[in-house]
Amino acid sequence: MSEITSPTYYILDSKQAYNFEDGWRVQSLERSKVSSEGLQLLLLPSPPIPLKDAEGTFGGLTNPTGVAVDAQGVIYIADAAKHQIFRLTRRDKLQIWAKFFRINQGPFQSDHFVYIPTAKRLERWQGSGQVPASFNEVEVIKERVFDEIQARKIILCYIQTQEPEITTNLCNPVTEERELDKETIAEAWEAPYPEHLPAGEICKSSIDYLPCVGGFGNAPRKFNEPRGLAISPKGNFYVADSQNHRIQVFSLPSLVLKAIWGRGNAGSNPGEFNEPWDVVVDSEENVYIADKGNHHLQKYDYNRHSFIVFDGTNLRADFFQVLYGNLQGERFVFIPARQRLEKWSRSLGHNPTSLSEVTAVSNQIHTLEAARQLILEILNAKGATDILVEWSSDYPLESDVEFECPTHLAIDTQGNIYVVDSSKNYVKVLDKEGRVIKQISFVSEFVGEFPITAVTLDGDGNLVLANSKGLYRFDLSKGYQGCCSTKKGFCSGLTTDINGDIIVIDNDSGEVNLIPPPSKFESQGKYLSQPLDSNIYRCQWHKILVKTDSIPIGTSIKIWTYTSENELTSTDIQALQPEDWHTGQLNVKDLLILSPPGRFLWLKIELAGNGTDTSTIKQLKVYFPRLSYLKYLPAVYQSDPISKDFLERFLSIFETVLSSVENKIDRIAEYFDPDGVPDREFLEWLASWVDMKFYQGWSLETCRRLLRHAPELYRQRGTVAGLKLIISLAFGVEVEILEHFRLRRWLFLNSQSSLTVGAVLWGNQILNYPNLGENSHLGNLTVQGSPEPIADMFSAFAHRFTVFILAAQSRSETETQIRALIEAEKPSHTQYALQKVEPRFRVGVQSTLGFNTMVGAYPHLVLNHCSTLGYDAVLNSGSESKTPGLRIGQKRVGVTSKL
Repeated sequence: MSEITSPTYYILDSKQAYNFEDGWRVQSLERSKVSSEGLQLLLLPSPPIPLKDAEGTFGGLTNPTGVAVDAQGVIYIADAAKHQIFRLTRRDKLQIWAKFFRINQGPFQSDHFVYIPTAKRLERWQGSGQVPASFNEVEVIKERVFDEIQARKIILCYIQTQEPEITTNLCNPVTEERELDKETIAEAWEAPYPEHLPAGEICKSSIDYLPCVGGFGNAPRKFNEPRGLAISPKGNFYVADSQNHRIQVFSLPSLVLKAIWGRGNAGSNPGEFNEPWDVVVDSEENVYIADKGNHHLQKYDYNRHSFIVFDGTNLRADFFQVLYGNLQGERFVFIPARQRLEKWSRSLGHNPTSLSEVTAVSNQIHTLEAARQLILEILNAKGATDILVEWSSDYPLESDVEFECPTHLAIDTQGNIYVVDSSKNYVKVLDKEGRVIKQISFVSEFVGEFPITAVTLDGDGNLVLANSKGLYRFDLSKGYQGCCSTKKGFCSGLTTDINGDIIVIDNDSGEVNLIPPPSKFESQGKYLSQPLDSNIYRCQWHKILVKTDSIPIGTSIKIWTYTSENELTSTDIQALQPEDWHTGQLNVKDLLILSPPGRFLWLKIELAGNGTDTSTIKQLKVYFPRLSYLKYLPAVYQSDPISKDFLERFLSIFETVLSSVENKIDRIAEYFDPDGVPDREFLEWLASWVDMKFYQGWSLETCRRLLRHAPELYRQRGTVAGLKLIISLAFGVEVEILEHFRLRRWLFLNSQSSLTVGAVLWGNQILNYPNLGENSHLGNLTVQGSPEPIADMFSAFAHRFTVFILAAQSRSETETQIRALIEAEKPSHTQYALQKVEPRFRVGVQSTLGFNTMVGAYPHLVLNHCSTLGYDAVLNSGSESKTPGLRIGQKRVGVTSKL
């Protein structure tokens, strides 16, 4: 066996595999976790915060079943037992606005009357409009004022010392406005309510039911067991009226009934429902309904005003077709729900009809980007951007399981829908088209059944699930993250508010709770690695380098090691006694492994925290075998085992200091590689070797790409191809370059062509030179210069070129950099023009037929400093016409009207 002259190492961090735990080679974690940041202590579950009203109650909620939050943070709760929708206003989270009124004359002229809509209260501030120093200086005129019209009437009655006749019927608000109102109230404006006046109960939460909506029945605006709620970005309020088998749509905040979807009794056609259970809305106003009784989802397309049924069986597939190369025409297909990448051979001559006709490339692909990179590796085209054509569609060779009982929905920022099927122990994820892209299972985290009762996504995009025992958080990329709250009990509804906090409604107790993001860490945690195999008999493991930003005060990292010649099971490792572990170094970044020789190594890391902070290990690098400075000393220093051990550990002190220098020397070759240079400073240094300069606005990846293509750029420098290539590499845009000599319109003759006696090739007038004959003169003017018509025919179009670039790709700052790059790269004796190409067909202005012609839509008539009639504007007949025409009002020039 040859002598090992250089050490190897294992790297443990979050970047070494498809998920974090594989990258860290985790065998077990106790009260700790690995994430994109590294290994750290686990966050403690947050305690629930009850959202009670000013009276300390939950407003009389009996059986809450659905919850939604609007853009202002107001919470809406459906109560299936009372057939009502309750509104919970958290004023401590809102900016309180008020309507201020100033009286024109009389004894109240110096006062301000203040109406606070969220508190439904009218106040009087006395004394020159000064803001009261405390709420004790505020006079409350009336509570339960429901709108501004009522507030104005109460003000008029108050200054006239009359008792206001204000109805309390919320369904018939007062709309009368007296003429005296306009004469008496001199000024009205809106402004924030002072934050230093919380003693007036204005910042306390309130819970009340929505007026004019609710109550048992099947008439419009009535409910029979309302359940799921949703609020769209445009303020549309959707209520799943479950036992009325319909969806009612209201407008917030006016509560105008806009639509009723469904017949009022059970139906199975699109737009008909059977116990609709939940509803969500995406950013494009499309609505998704969990139609429990019909065992499917329905999507309301907001733009097409139509319903589409999703049964959960269609799988999504992402297709990649190879454009050129040895595998031209081959198709690769990624099925995200199966984490599978397939190859569809062009030799079939048709689409495959079964899985037996396709080749499975990998069954461990988790993302679309990972599939794309694997395909490029197979094609030996890593880094290419134009070799693949991509599209998505239904997967034709396999189907997923149908929904049985869809009950709860959630939606993420990309528009993916998370569907809870109450008969299953998983969550199915669909894209906007209803195709299955993922199935999140929890079999490995929980023993037995996991009946999901509610679902949402928190502010960080993690999936939060509820069951009868509590709330649990799942990271979509790496799985179970632990319990996210100390709350126990049956949860029937979840949502996330505008601050990223989770709102929970409890069906058993009728409570509404807020779950803030975890802020405290466990005090102790432990990490245990899988066995690291050196493949060396009785390997003496060398050292461990620990990469961490800092170790906060009150926290610690302690690293233990265990070695064995045989690979032990997880049970055997867990059964080891504390004295079996060695090393035990505390809060160090470089440590010598003190375990005896052995082929396999296990790491145990004990993390300790102070409750508010945690140490985070970003990376571990484990070196083997041991190659210390001792090998450079005579053999006599290694003859005694005890002396050898001491000297080896003593020399490791110096090795720690000098190893960083040695490491830089060993890796010096990386500084000569555009892809290996660590930062921009070194990259610019390397670029100076080939006389290449980078502009300030270029990204690091752009600089690497240019330097990587330096040989090719220098070979083509000063040519059209070279200029196009460097612009493409630097700015990611494709340009066309026209050399003006190609515009010469000359007559070429061959053996079959002839010129008559009177034919001429060109004359003195081609370049518009002055031509003075016998009968013409210019007075006393003198013509300067010596024009040479024959030579000028060559020089007129020589050494000039035009660069054509799409106007959409040429922003002002990009254009400046492109011009500077062209100046630096073009031959010094040439002149150029940069032409921005609009999507308009303008021959002779911006387009050259057969070279850079673009046809766009007809422009509308805009006669101002941007458009010139007859040049880049047309008279349009209107949106209903497909061809331009001249129209005056509703009449057509030359047809129904005359100028």
